[in-house]
Amino acid sequence: MSKKFKLFLGYGFALALLLGSGFAQARQFDNALLVTFGRDASIEEGDSDHGQVIFIRVPESEQRPLHLRLFDPDVGGAFDELLGEWNTTTRFRLYGGAINIEPRIERHKDEVIIENGELLAEAIYGEDPLLDGQWSNFATFRAEQGLLQGKERLFKLVVEGMAGDDGNVFDLAVSLDPRRNIPPPGLLLYSYVPTVHVPQGSKRFAEARFFVPDGMSRIHIHNFDMDYASVWFETPFRRLGSVHSSGRGVWVVDQVELAPWEQGTENAISIATLAHSFNDATFYVKGGDDKLLPLQLPFRIMPENNRPQPKITTTILKDCRTVVYDASATTDADDDDLTFHWTFGDETASG
Repeated sequence: MSKKFKLFLGYGFALALLLGSGFAQARQFDNALLVTFGRDASIEEGDSDHGQVIFIRVPESEQRPLHLRLFDPDVGGAFDELLGEWNTTTRFRLYGGAINIEPRIERHKDEVIIENGELLAEAIYGEDPLLDGQWSNFATFRAEQGLLQGKERLFKLVVEGMAGDDGNVFDLAVSLDPRRNIPPPGLLLYSYVPTVHVPQGSKRFAEARFFVPDGMSRIHIHNFDMDYASVWFETPFRRLGSVHSSGRGVWVVDQVELAPWEQGTENAISIATLAHSFNDATFYVKGGDDKLLPLQLPFRIMPENNRPQPKITTTILKDCRTVVYDASATTDADDDDLTFHWTFGDETASG
């Protein structure tokens, strides 16, 4: 990708080149699964409130039936986390209609009001070998049953750990087909306070993406029970490795200042755990206005990413007033697409 600019030297200026951190594109390995523990489990297992709320957004124009599918919704078997003996049940409830969509955090718990709207489907799962490691259809619904917001319809899935202390590790998908996962165009799944089963292996990491609105120059990243795994913050232009990783059963928060060109963009929290070890952790992000930012689901499992190697050349033209800067020789070991942003030290930028 060649980027060349002719600059008239009216001022003395400094030039900075920020290269895309290479959000891994089209190379995702898998999803990081969600996890909800029974209400008798210690919060040191990584689940601070034994439940989570997941939002589903689809275009209002979607007329076809939609199917909410769950992967391994039972509590028992190879995917779930056993503490002693299988004794746990999990309740799933899907709401439409006049749902409450304004989240708030009280004592680091997701306090979205859940007993509102129209209950579209409900099921309680215990140990069921027929569902272990399998996708099953939980609910069939239509876009018109959701809360209308602009040109979108919203639904809310509430997952609650009931009796017991085991961890229910599961996934979900919204599909146009009840037997396989075919997402409708424009689908978005997100949660404000997800609890995630972070993958094992030092060469892989889970990436949670979120959008930072224009004008938001500061965010606060909260994480719980990371057991000192590696956590970092990425924008399209840099990686910040100084995000603190919480200890067992502990919350930590980091404040991150954003440059103007990092606002109005998609950013990410990335988490890598130790080799041969799984980790369950909870996250949320607040903006400078103290509002929660939605984290996109699923968290993507990505391979380890390498930084680009910048190479910049300059050419002074014969008029002695114009300089051409060229970064087209910059390389990336992962062959990711690169995004270039130039700043010139005089409050001007390009890219």
